[in-house]
Amino acid sequence: HVSKFSVGFGPCVLRYQGSKVEYSLRLFPFGGFVAFPEEKGDEEGVREYAEDDPNLLNNRPIKDRFLVISAGVVANMVMAFGILWGQALNPGLMQVTYQPGVKVPELASTSLAQSSGLVVDDMITGINGEELGEGDEAVDKVVNTIRASPDKDVTLDLRRSGKPMSVTVRPEASR
Repeated sequence: HVSKFSVGFGPCVLRYQGSKVEYSLRLFPFGGFVAFPEEKGDEEGVREYAEDDPNLLNNRPIKDRFLVISAGVVANMVMAFGILWGQALNPGLMQVTYQPGVKVPELASTSLAQSSGLVVDDMITGINGEELGEGDEAVDKVVNTIRASPDKDVTLDLRRSGKPMSVTVRPEASR
């Protein structure tokens, strides 16, 4: 027999009294408990069940009592393992961190950039003596400066294999 069944611990938030069992939801939703009828009865000594009732926990075989009592411990261990496993599998929120400059991902074999001396994986760090920022703004600055400079020399400050250097390109006018 069970007299109380509760999910969580702490102060009672919601309670329902069934015909023989009181169900409750507690403030902190971690764990829970099951209460068994008292061995001695209530304040007046009135017992809800006969003392020799075979369904009282004290009258069950030791194996049954062990299973009932250890079920709560096992449930807590499974819950703790599940929480730890979930945290171990969670990589967290990915955060994109931009480095200053614009990386050259690829070059066409006939491009002006390649004939001017740029190579794949160069990191453009400045243009015409101005430092580049990070992210999309840096890419926009490089593209817009090159587009706005037809038939004019554009100096690109870059890092190649960790070494700083400069390359001058002369964008052609659009046809």
